[in-house]
Amino acid sequence: MAGALSFVPFTDVFAGTKMMMPDPEEDLSGFKKLKLGALELFVLTDGYIREKNIDTFSPRADVPQMKTMLRDHFRPDQYVDLAMNLMLSKQKTD
Repeated sequence: MAGALSFVPFTDVFAGTKMMMPDPEEDLSGFKKLKLGALELFVLTDGYIREKNIDTFSPRADVPQMKTMLRDHFRPDQYVDLAMNLMLSKQKTD
């Protein structure tokens, strides 16, 4: 009877919680930090603008073809979401 519960993994019960860091590709926070040579780039996401007039989004495009392309890529064809991103750059000074 003494060893009846020895198969229960008590180390997981008493161990602390494990912190899982998100994969950088799946990180949905409001900014990204990139390194490009001597430049340090910060891309800040500030939401999006929903453009309901497809003609305004792309005035010289073939609108029926664009709507077909949007549908083919599982996007609605009544509007286009335009991302609002700002890029800040920081350069080392010697």
